[in-house]
Amino acid sequence: MDKETLLAHREHWGEEPDQACHDLRRLTPDEASLYDALRCDRFQERLRLEQERIGYHHLLAQLGLAPYPSQPHPFPPVFSRTNLHASAG
Repeated sequence: MDKETLLAHREHWGEEPDQACHDLRRLTPDEASLYDALRCDRFQERLRLEQERIGYHHLLAQLGLAPYPSQPHPFPPVFSRTNLHASAG
């Protein structure tokens, strides 16, 4: 998660009862910086944001996939009835 996403979803912040404090070695520098800020309670004490609470439109925008309002969505549903029947054979 990035800092922008975290700050954009303040209304969904909660509290982590069992906050992790160990080092994570596979994070990008930006992710590591945010993780350190969370461990040090720089935003809020024991801050938690569940990824399920992040809005789908925010996700698409961050990925650069947000469609323009006048255009149909660029991707069909992954599990439409057509897709399910076509792959069942």
